[in-house]
Amino acid sequence: RVEEKKREVIELDEKILHSEEEQAAWFDALSRSKHQTNAFMGLLFLAGKQRYVFWDELRNRFDIPRSAIKQLERKGLVRLFEMGLSDLIEQQESIDQPELSEEQLQAFGQIEEEWQDKQVVLLQGVTGSGKTHIYARKIRNLLKEDPNAQVLFLLPEIALTTVTLVRLRALFGEQVLVYHSRLTPKERLTSWHKVLKGQNIVLGPRSSLFLPFSNLKLVIVDEEHDPSYRQDIRKPYYHGRDAAIMLAAFHKARVLLGSATP
Repeated sequence: RVEEKKREVIELDEKILHSEEEQAAWFDALSRSKHQTNAFMGLLFLAGKQRYVFWDELRNRFDIPRSAIKQLERKGLVRLFEMGLSDLIEQQESIDQPELSEEQLQAFGQIEEEWQDKQVVLLQGVTGSGKTHIYARKIRNLLKEDPNAQVLFLLPEIALTTVTLVRLRALFGEQVLVYHSRLTPKERLTSWHKVLKGQNIVLGPRSSLFLPFSNLKLVIVDEEHDPSYRQDIRKPYYHGRDAAIMLAAFHKARVLLGSATP
């Protein structure tokens, strides 16, 4: 048996979060303690961007000692508690997506036209041409139409997920989940539960295909030509791209392949 992984969460009083007068009063009250003041500033910054503030994120980003948070908790300013990650599908405020260029807009429209008659469409573009911007716009439009829709974004290798994750997280916040074989058993279990509950966007290599999707509407296979999609060393033998197309067919979802060298 594997226990669900948990994270420590800091909850800031809602009245303080939305009242400049309350914030000013607390800054005055905390002015004698540099660490407590910094902790309060960090909390206000993060709480304005996401529903929950994680203790480890606050500590690493602002170099806050735990004693400062415990002091704020004693003063009734915050509440510190643990939550299972399956209950933490946070909705971060996302930044505006950059405008598409004329070529990208043309490709965007052509994809929509092709999807009228075909399930699978290939987007061919050289590296740096902005294929990821087109993927992101497709995802955003889909989620506007159906907020409960799920998207599977496949990449050939784990090493490539970091750069793409940064881009997608900037646009979609915690709606993006990363899944791969290097996660701990607890992290895998947590990810499995999140997808089962309807996590919107899943980013990962071919192993992500086997997560329990229930409302899959779009499958993106980036670098679809890459041989890393082929699992031929150990059973089960399969090709991640072809399996992704079949998975999409089961769900009646659309597929967008991307490559510079199809």
